[in-house]
Amino acid sequence: MAARLYSPAAFAVVLAIVQVAVGSPLTHGWDCILCETNSMLAGNFGTSNPAFSLDDPWWLHQVARYHAVALNAFYDDRHWNGTGPYDTIAVARALKQVNPKMKVLWYQSCDRGDLSPFGQATIKAHPEWWLRDDYGNPIWFGGKTGTPTIDLTVPSAQDWIIQWPESHFNSTIKHELAELVDGMFYDGCGLSDYHNMSDSRLIALQKGRRHTLVRSQEYWQNLNSGDVWANGNLYGHHAPSPVYPTLNWTDSPVGAFEEMIGSFSSMDPDGEWNSDRMNALFEAAIGLSSRNKTVVLHPFVGPADPPFIEVGQRPRDFHVASWKGPIAGPTTPQAARAAASQYLVQSLAPFLIVANEHVFFAQSWFYSLEDGYIPCPEDKAECGMPSSWYPEFSKPLGPPLGPAKRNGNVWTREYEHCSVYVDAGNRSTASVTWKA
Repeated sequence: MAARLYSPAAFAVVLAIVQVAVGSPLTHGWDCILCETNSMLAGNFGTSNPAFSLDDPWWLHQVARYHAVALNAFYDDRHWNGTGPYDTIAVARALKQVNPKMKVLWYQSCDRGDLSPFGQATIKAHPEWWLRDDYGNPIWFGGKTGTPTIDLTVPSAQDWIIQWPESHFNSTIKHELAELVDGMFYDGCGLSDYHNMSDSRLIALQKGRRHTLVRSQEYWQNLNSGDVWANGNLYGHHAPSPVYPTLNWTDSPVGAFEEMIGSFSSMDPDGEWNSDRMNALFEAAIGLSSRNKTVVLHPFVGPADPPFIEVGQRPRDFHVASWKGPIAGPTTPQAARAAASQYLVQSLAPFLIVANEHVFFAQSWFYSLEDGYIPCPEDKAECGMPSSWYPEFSKPLGPPLGPAKRNGNVWTREYEHCSVYVDAGNRSTASVTWKA
């Protein structure tokens, strides 16, 4: 089936049918990006790397400097069968002991659900939850037979997605759910263009996903005033490309996690920023955060695009993205760390253009902890960030002196201690100039 152009009127139906969920957005100060008095960092990661063991918790003190983290399958949780301890709980417990104020969220996906044996067994036992095309055929996640895509127009599928974190807390630690988990990050929530599905059914699916997000926000609000983020709800990067620059996602019912900023679908084939898409993303981030919703911007390093490769020798290895365009991406750990520092400004400047007190930031190469989320001493682990925090993070920032100013593709903004410049069509000119 060819890609379709959905009418704005059709999507207005989707946007109108969900009530606005009330949540408790994250809020930071302005002293700096990361220092003793403030943190603007929020990330999403897991790891099975033995260098990050709870028996040697050096890394916990680095992660605990984040304002918030969504934990995504630590250690053996990818193989969890529904019995025995869930390792991510132990990580959450340890982080809260180091920094009781940090927010810890659980990771789940709107489209594929839980990929552990427990999750897949549950989903496969409920074929009524499987998304099917107009001919009744299952729509497999990633196009590969075996992992069903979840149909969130089905109320019982919504129930399972929303209540899923409860399955990790057995009766003896049930009370810890509200103490350790501060909300949810849902991946795969954007517009989809599945083959052999009518426009009306695709619109109904998006309606079901958004309704699930509303219900989840209500669940966490009632449990502990928790927060909910969704990936793909800022401007719908999975929609046919002519669609999403015309959509206004600033009325999303929950917060947003945006991984496309500056790379992937926000680039042209030569690796340059696509100005229409970057401008649309900036406007959406400003609009949504201005409505008291959390926005987490997760830029990858440089003109990132698949495939992802491993650099370093196992088990001291990590992932890096390939680069689109004329500049070859790094292929060694040392080159990756140097690139992370060199290209930080292309991540940091867009963040500072759109930032308000509810907008957060984390640059990395991929989604394992070692992929650039924290600095790692060389005797401890091989990571995609230099062995100390970026010096830009601790520089005095101060509050913005006003909103960003836009002139065509050029955005500028003044802070108390720096000036920011971004040309949405020219990544190489991005700058953050620190005032004396």
